[in-house]
Amino acid sequence: MAEGVAARPTAAASSSTPSLLLPTLPFSLYEVNWLADWSRTAATTLSGYQLWAVEQRVTDRTAALPVIVVFTGDKNDTISAQRFSPSTSLSQAQQARVFEDTKTVLRSSGAKLSEARHERGSYIPITSLPSLDPNLSIVQLPGGDYESVMQLLFANINLRRLGLGGRSGLRLTPATPAQQLHFRQSFRLPIPSPSAASHPSAAAPSASTSNLTVPSSQNGNSNGNHSTPAPTPFAETILSLIRLVQHALALYGLGIVRIPLPFSGVEPAPPPFLTHADSEEWAEATAAHVPAGRHLTRGDGLLCDTTLSALSLFRRC
Repeated sequence: MAEGVAARPTAAASSSTPSLLLPTLPFSLYEVNWLADWSRTAATTLSGYQLWAVEQRVTDRTAALPVIVVFTGDKNDTISAQRFSPSTSLSQAQQARVFEDTKTVLRSSGAKLSEARHERGSYIPITSLPSLDPNLSIVQLPGGDYESVMQLLFANINLRRLGLGGRSGLRLTPATPAQQLHFRQSFRLPIPSPSAASHPSAAAPSASTSNLTVPSSQNGNSNGNHSTPAPTPFAETILSLIRLVQHALALYGLGIVRIPLPFSGVEPAPPPFLTHADSEEWAEATAAHVPAGRHLTRGDGLLCDTTLSALSLFRRC
């Protein structure tokens, strides 16, 4: 090295270990081994970045992250993020090792840790869109906030996996009336009466809602007169059906939901007719490969890979 030219310090060689910036996600998604030695310290908003959801990673409960961050440099592009710092119980050398291990995990998913814009010493995983596998389905999340669109994202992914998504790619638009009708007919759910929309007291339904007829005794109306209930978001109808499936599978020890037996804390034992499945098939259907922190105590309504594997195994047994 030429005399008088100082080498740029690396993350591992610097006097203090850099912090990590990750997109804001449901806390359960941070419950993974590669983040075990990191502590979440603060929430922040970053400008110059876009957040994109990857369908195949959203449905894979073992994926490092369900989203990717893309650098644009445009101050109008913002994302919500969480700041992580290495555990203070670790030595400086151990913290540096944790940082390097994290880089390896994120690199395996196609992301590169880069110093965040206007955040000296803080690193964020950046993915280049052209480098992604063309077979992946992605959609940009407006405002860079995963949780604010999670319900609609899950619902649209479910429609696609049920064969009701049409020929278009993954979107964050409400289901069309045709999709709503097809879904209700497929699962024999109540279909709103066309006359409901013309009722004088009825609010005009939007493309993202469906009018469910509720008996007057359950709608706060005790005089027996017909009244039109408030519209119910169609996305919630989809998620509720999948939640029902997730909890039904949990009764047999299958799927992503874990329901301990009352007072015992013991999970339900699988019935004998399911035990003949091979080990790999059984592992996929029981979420054996999914980090324990990502197991659910209540269904989230996502028709994920684990739920599909559990359904497939149950139907064949």
